[in-house]
Amino acid sequence: HDDHDDHGHDKHDDQCDVEDDKHAHEEHEKHGHDDYKEHCLDEHEEHGHDEHDEHGHDDHDEHEEHGHDEHDEHGHDDHDEHDHGEFDPHVWLDPINAKAMVHEIEEALSAADPANAAAYEANAEKMMGDLDNLVAEITANLAPVKDKGFIVFHDAYQYFENRFGVSAVGSITVSPEVMPGAQRISELQEKVNSLDSTCVFSEPQFEPKLVSTVTENTNAGTGVLDPLGVSIDNGPELYFTLIRNMSYSIKDCLTD
Repeated sequence: HDDHDDHGHDKHDDQCDVEDDKHAHEEHEKHGHDDYKEHCLDEHEEHGHDEHDEHGHDDHDEHEEHGHDEHDEHGHDDHDEHDHGEFDPHVWLDPINAKAMVHEIEEALSAADPANAAAYEANAEKMMGDLDNLVAEITANLAPVKDKGFIVFHDAYQYFENRFGVSAVGSITVSPEVMPGAQRISELQEKVNSLDSTCVFSEPQFEPKLVSTVTENTNAGTGVLDPLGVSIDNGPELYFTLIRNMSYSIKDCLTD
C-alpha cells in the first residue's frame, strides 16, 4: 500500500485532479488514441493489470485478507455501508480522469518530439472531445437505473459511481479460487437480501457457479463488470468499449 499510496496518490493528485478542463489538450486517433492506449491503458494494463494484479488481484487477495480479517472482526459485515478504502487506484474508470492522462501524454510527447507538437495537441483535443461525449452518453444511459442498489465482489468502482451517479450499496469479499463454506454462503445470501440489492456484480475471474451460489435464495440478479477490459481487443476504441461495456452491464442487470 505504500507503493499504492505513493504511486496512486501522486498520480491521482498530479494528473488526475481532473475536474479542471483548463487542460483542453488531447490526443490522436493514431498517435493520440494509440498513445493514450499504450500509455494510459498499458499503464492501466501494467498499472492497471499489474496494479490490479498487485492491487486488483492482489487487491483481491489483500481485499480478501483484509476482507476476511475484517469480516472476522466485524461479524462478516464486509462493507455493509459501502465503506471505501482510503484510496481507490482505479482512476481510469472516470473518463474525466482519462482526460487528465491524455493531457499529460500530449505534453510529454510534445516535449520529446517538438516538431510534431501541433499534431499531438490537435489529436489530444479530439480525444478530449470524444471523452466528453462518452461521459454524456454513459450518463444518459444509466439515468433510468440511478436509484437501484447493487452489490459488487470488488470495491473498485468509486470513480465510475461518482461520475455517473450510480452507487453500490455494498461489497462482499470472496475468493475467486475457493468456494466459500455453507455458513459463509448463508451469511452472504443474508447480506444480499438485507441490502435489498437488485443485482450482484462479479468480475471475469469468478466462476459462474460461485456467483449463482451467492445469489441463490435471494431476489438479486447477477452481472459481470470488467474494469480491466480483459476480453476487449487492443485498439483505439479499447477504453471507450471498456466504459460502455460496464455501463451496459449495470443497466441490463438493474433493469431486469
